[in-house]
Amino acid sequence: MKMFIKKVMPIFIVMSLIMSLPMNVFASSENENVNNISVKIDSGLQSVQAIFYPKSSTVTISEYDIICELRQLTNEELIDMGFSNEDISKIKNATRAQQTYGNVTYTISYSEMYRSGGNTYLTTKMTWDWSSEPSFLSTDIVAMTTSENFTKNSAYVKVNYYAYGNKNSTKTSEYGTVQTENSGKGVFYRITMGKEWDTINKKYKKVALSGEMETEWSVSGSISQVGIASNYGHSIVTLTPSVSFGGGYSISFTPEYRCVSGDEAYAKAYV
Repeated sequence: MKMFIKKVMPIFIVMSLIMSLPMNVFASSENENVNNISVKIDSGLQSVQAIFYPKSSTVTISEYDIICELRQLTNEELIDMGFSNEDISKIKNATRAQQTYGNVTYTISYSEMYRSGGNTYLTTKMTWDWSSEPSFLSTDIVAMTTSENFTKNSAYVKVNYYAYGNKNSTKTSEYGTVQTENSGKGVFYRITMGKEWDTINKKYKKVALSGEMETEWSVSGSISQVGIASNYGHSIVTLTPSVSFGGGYSISFTPEYRCVSGDEAYAKAYV
């Protein structure tokens, strides 16, 4: 029933907009009638798209919740998942107060989608932002994909580093090279979370707390709408994470239990 309602409601709204046209429209010339009705319908369709297909989506995951879930497991279970004794000690003995752990918020959005020369073009952007310095600073990973066979034409990624993990301190930005999987149908980037270890203060001088990745895509043929998605993988031990792009807009990271992610941030792009 819910799926039926979702499909019927946009049609119902558009028909309502058409029926609400003033009767004096039909007193004008034939061409003017057609133009006025066309403008009204186009405006109505755009309004429907804006309501049912927002141009962005946001997801937030909590490092504290991740650690709490792992703490409930026995050492034997954690070892079976691939954690070392040193990793387990860090998880079990983390003593930071809940409010001091970081939450990471990541988004997906698009700026344009259009058809030209028998192809469809799309530009998407992923952003991410930590509320505060995370407890585990290893290698995180960000990724984007689409629900169709769009492939990457070009892309850039920018990572913002903050002095000693303090968001109120000096920020420097670094650009990297976006990598691809599945013949360019998925893009990703591995983030070195901490740089330049301070041997005196026992902290990284530079900590990655935000950034953005933008990709220009294209596909052969005429596409009117497409699903777009992003995801963020947070490594809670020292490792090099990998990404997999499944059917549709699915994004997952491995090693599964040591590089943790939330649901995909998902939205729909339309011409």
